[in-house]
Amino acid sequence: MKKMISWFLILAAFLAACSNAPSEVTVTSQVTVTSEPPPTPTETRVPPTATATPIPTYSIEQLTAMSSADKLAMAPQVGTAPADVVASFLPKGADAASITWGEKTLTYWERVVSYHGKVGGQEVTLYYDLESGQWAKKYDSFESLSQIPAGQIPDVMVLGLGGDLGDRLIRNKLQYNYDWISQPQAMTEDGKQIFRDEKGYPKAVFDPATKTWLTPEQADVNVTMEKFLPMFSGYSYVGDDGKTYSGDVFFKRTTIMADPAQIEGQPNGTGFIIFNPSGEISIWSSQKEAAQRSREGAAVMTIENGIIFSPSLTMLRVAFDQHQKGNQTIFVTFNDMGVARNQIQGDFSPGFGLKFERLPKGNVESVFRMPKIFSSYSSSGEELSVKIINPDLWLEELIQAGVTRISIRCVEG
Repeated sequence: MKKMISWFLILAAFLAACSNAPSEVTVTSQVTVTSEPPPTPTETRVPPTATATPIPTYSIEQLTAMSSADKLAMAPQVGTAPADVVASFLPKGADAASITWGEKTLTYWERVVSYHGKVGGQEVTLYYDLESGQWAKKYDSFESLSQIPAGQIPDVMVLGLGGDLGDRLIRNKLQYNYDWISQPQAMTEDGKQIFRDEKGYPKAVFDPATKTWLTPEQADVNVTMEKFLPMFSGYSYVGDDGKTYSGDVFFKRTTIMADPAQIEGQPNGTGFIIFNPSGEISIWSSQKEAAQRSREGAAVMTIENGIIFSPSLTMLRVAFDQHQKGNQTIFVTFNDMGVARNQIQGDFSPGFGLKFERLPKGNVESVFRMPKIFSSYSSSGEELSVKIINPDLWLEELIQAGVTRISIRCVEG
């Protein structure tokens, strides 16, 4: 009897437990599925994942091979410029929508596109760097530029220098993509990035090691006159008279002018020589250009009686000597006076002849840029017309064409 009651109690407990379980339960791999269908979810459309269009960038070689028209055609429309970039150039209170855009042109070694517009009677210019695929944002001062986070350093920007210096488009790029030619460097030996304007003047330096911005003076990247002088005093050469001369001999007949107003007050035809912070030694210039370079840190000097030939040859020799010693920053350029010849009065040196046999032996093109105005002659004195294909190899092309001397001038005619 007790056995029957025990089985009865077990059966009752089992039935009671079953009455609380859901119907038709199927267990598969620990996942429970009920026989009741789940509620139908509200349909949500998920947009396809956007694929970012890669920003095109171009090498120096590619850009050099392109025509100006092709560069302008492949530049983005001005309407695609980021809003914060456009806003950084707007006059106070102006609206970006009210800008009237005009033509676009090439600047900065023909690798940067400038977009010209007007708003409220004021000019607005945006810049797009074809090399890096970046729009240049404007920073009103070095202090504002120095707030850029270390991980967001751009390759191109505009820096407001204030006063007479105005704004400068600055880039962290080399002008030439080959190492045999002297040029202002984009990086110091210890890895600091130098941002330069189109003349090669350093305007800001970023140190990746300390993640800090430095002025050119703090980074000691300007080629000052104190750095130029030892290059000349440490070099000697044998003159046409057989005597040995120090490279700085011509400094005895020069006057350094530190006052931009004094420079601008010099008469037309003054033989300026400019020792630039970039390492460029520039021969001849207008008074206005020389004064502006003086404001930016160049050392401007004049030559007694404007006789340029002997100092010019010395500078070429010294620059080539520096190149052979591994200093690929120093080079020489010949420009013009910025005025017509009939505007020049008094003593004036319009130019000089240079025989190739007097140039330093070796790849002198590394420091000798093609003069702005010159004529070519053969050994017989015949004037030759030579079309220069590659301005960087201009001297080699002249020699191959039979040219043995050139007449370098600072005015036309």
